[in-house]
Amino acid sequence: MIKNWRFLFLLSIVSSQSFASQGMPQFLLKQSDETPIIMEVTPVVILNAAAPTQTQNGGSIGWTGAVATGFGLLTSVSLFSTPFDAEIGAIYLNQSSEREISSVTHQQNSHQLHVPLIIRYNFDDKVGIGFGGYASFGKGNITNSQNGTSSLSSYSESGIHNRDFGLLFSLRASLQIVPQFYFIVDGRYKHGLSNLANIPPGISGDIYNTRSMQAYLGLSYRFLLF
Repeated sequence: MIKNWRFLFLLSIVSSQSFASQGMPQFLLKQSDETPIIMEVTPVVILNAAAPTQTQNGGSIGWTGAVATGFGLLTSVSLFSTPFDAEIGAIYLNQSSEREISSVTHQQNSHQLHVPLIIRYNFDDKVGIGFGGYASFGKGNITNSQNGTSSLSSYSESGIHNRDFGLLFSLRASLQIVPQFYFIVDGRYKHGLSNLANIPPGISGDIYNTRSMQAYLGLSYRFLLF
């Protein structure tokens, strides 16, 4: 194990010198002898503005996004000598939405384990666009608040399933700080495909679909995997 870590350490030093001398990441450059694989590890903090689409008992409920936070880890790997990479993550995501009823603001808060999977096309080492999907698993209870009073309910009591899946769209910008380290800003749109309306207690025809805008901020470390 120690020898392996020494080997990886030496590889990271070599890749660091290569990053410093090249204007583009190595996975965008053609190699005559071998195809390098670049790995990127990015701890992130997230701002999440969720405005789900909901129809309950035949009536539409207008949710607006209230900003909540999250945190987690993203890991990506370059797809050989192409400008594409594949990214997966594990995110603890808070979600908050609100609506007005008779001039009273009602807020709903929940917590999820969010697992994104994205294929990204990199125009260069600064800008990339991605498309993929996600799975989310509700954690704990849902908090409902109004007039300073809060109450807890389970997902089933709130008429919402606690498992979700859907599509993700990503636009990411990278700013190199020093060789191998980048500051990441990633704007994402999360579009739920599963109907989370739990029937009962709801009725046939109820709809609850996830919709949210997200901002990921992080510091990534890129290194030569092999």
